[in-house]
Amino acid sequence: MITTGYDYESIARQYLSHWIEQGRTEGLEQGRKEGEAKGRAEGRAEGRAEGEAVALLAMLEARGLEVSAEVRERITGCTDPEVLESWVRRAVIVDRAEELFA
Repeated sequence: MITTGYDYESIARQYLSHWIEQGRTEGLEQGRKEGEAKGRAEGRAEGRAEGEAVALLAMLEARGLEVSAEVRERITGCTDPEVLESWVRRAVIVDRAEELFA
């Protein structure tokens, strides 16, 4: 059997197509996994922020401090858990809820 240049090109195309498809499949799978991990991290951060906001409002109310609609909106609208945590720490010492943001 004589192998021609065409035969080599055909084999090379098939080989290349196989590896391109495998790379595409692996890339899609990796992208999906990274997307899922990012989604979980974002979900945890949102949940943490919501929990901090609930704790902060509960603390202010337990201390008998009036929580205006503006203060409540600012607290529940905050999505940064670190900021909310700093407000929780301040909530222990403030005399008015508005002082959290000073």
